[in-house]
Amino acid sequence: MPDDGHDGTRPLNDPVFNARDNGGTRPDLRVVSGGKAEETKTPPPDEALLKLFEWSDDAWTIAAIPRRPWVGPPYFMRRQITLVHGPGGASKSLMFCNWAIGLALNKMFGRMKPAGPMRVLLTNFEDDAEEQLRRLSAALEFFEAAPKDLAGKLRRVTLGTTSEATMFQLDERGQLRTTTAWDALLKHCELFKPDVVMLDPLIALNAAPESDNSIMRRVMTTVRSAVAHHFKCSVPIAHHDIKAGGDDASSDQTNSRGAGDIINAARFEVAVKGMTAKDCAAFGMPEEQRKHHFRVGSEYSKRNYGRPEDAEWFERLPMTINGEEVVRALPWVPPSGRLTDEQALAALVEIARGCSEGPYSPQLSDNGRSIGPVLDGLGVAGKDAQRAALVDLKRRHGVVAIAFLRPGHGTHTRMGLRTASGAPHNYRWCDAEGEEAANVV
Repeated sequence: MPDDGHDGTRPLNDPVFNARDNGGTRPDLRVVSGGKAEETKTPPPDEALLKLFEWSDDAWTIAAIPRRPWVGPPYFMRRQITLVHGPGGASKSLMFCNWAIGLALNKMFGRMKPAGPMRVLLTNFEDDAEEQLRRLSAALEFFEAAPKDLAGKLRRVTLGTTSEATMFQLDERGQLRTTTAWDALLKHCELFKPDVVMLDPLIALNAAPESDNSIMRRVMTTVRSAVAHHFKCSVPIAHHDIKAGGDDASSDQTNSRGAGDIINAARFEVAVKGMTAKDCAAFGMPEEQRKHHFRVGSEYSKRNYGRPEDAEWFERLPMTINGEEVVRALPWVPPSGRLTDEQALAALVEIARGCSEGPYSPQLSDNGRSIGPVLDGLGVAGKDAQRAALVDLKRRHGVVAIAFLRPGHGTHTRMGLRTASGAPHNYRWCDAEGEEAANVV
């Protein structure tokens, strides 16, 4: 972008708003003089106007429609913006760290399941580089990974000692301009070629009036066109809520601070909110425990390409790194034990397969057949949560705990988990054989 001489800023030159970039001259409004309307500029050629949109009236083949370009369903898709918003301290940056690691290592975190190993550019313009490393180090333990596993896959971007992150501002004429910080972001994208660009937070990037819909529409459209579309990547943006926002999930979208077009420009909107007293009571938990838990999303979240889902929950837990306490976030299942669809499906697949020693045991112990490690791997940590998850698998998914005959042990039986379809099928289950369950261990 050429320099316009305004204190190092660059003119905002978005093809959506300037038809010159499409090979024509932008038509202007007519000016009325002496009762006669006159065109102030020559209209662009018809072909230039048509290029402004992608259009077709041809027939199409349904089978040829490509699959959606997910990078981490259900939240992140190529060429789209995901707005992750919530009050200060709600754990938005913690989630960005965990999502970034999961995407880079192709490992599931909570409900987010990568479509493959991704290259992630993770920015944090509120904390310095050392604090970012502390949070990432704490998050790594969940993934059983080390910093070397992220080399070349996760690019960390923070502020230098003499720089600022402002990428959008108004000049003295009230026109929106991009700055050298915007150019720096584009240069990082050009060199690193990311699949995901995480921008944290919007307030650090944008110095233009946040409540002005027309200005914020241009800000968000520029991010979408110049980053998400140009580099074919997903762009999650962290954003703050208004301080007087309500706690109820139905008010999530209206709690987002600033112009409505901030949310309108995103195809995915996810609120990060602390546990409320109402939630705590519904879960039957002591009031003092709720400050350690938060939710991500709800059935009211904006998810243009998927069905509504209940919130997923996480727990903030401290750990020590180099003698200092650092908080990490772990997937958490409320005492109600309701698993996400993805967690339930993964658990059912494992139960149907069984383990090397036979069907999984419902006992949450050191038993080699225990289902406990499987649930641990799905982010269901702690005996209480795992017991509740087993109840959920039985009530909603037809899993049963029943005796099976051990091969070579006569009528000696053990308890095992079996799916509603009867899997694993290579064992003699007592009800199927009509035999009495005796000597169950």
